[in-house]
Amino acid sequence: MKNNLFYKLFNSKVIIYLLAIIIILFIAVAIKDIYRQRDLRGNLKNINQQLADLAQEKNDLANLLNYVQSNDFVEEEARTKLNMRKPGEKVIIISNTAQVKELLPTPLTVIDPSEQDGKNWQRWLDYFFADK
Repeated sequence: MKNNLFYKLFNSKVIIYLLAIIIILFIAVAIKDIYRQRDLRGNLKNINQQLADLAQEKNDLANLLNYVQSNDFVEEEARTKLNMRKPGEKVIIISNTAQVKELLPTPLTVIDPSEQDGKNWQRWLDYFFADK
């Protein structure tokens, strides 16, 4: 009789539908959990990448701080912003092109491309392969 009651209970359509609904709910929860875990793994990768970027930025800032505290930086800032010089150095200030021409050992010659003979590719060939 007990075996017969068990058979009737699991053979009824209501119980089969209830079990099917419960199984579908379990599957839905499992799928939702799988997607949530995948999203969390993606977030974890992003956070790890941000952590690595911040560590690199921290190292860069530490290097910059060391450079700013060095004598080289102080000297460069004094030269560029305060117009200072070391003892014994000479400073040359050039205000126009006439003074530049006087300082150069050989005069500058500006070549106008329209005055040259030949096409551009011929001039390049002559430049690289001409006898010197």
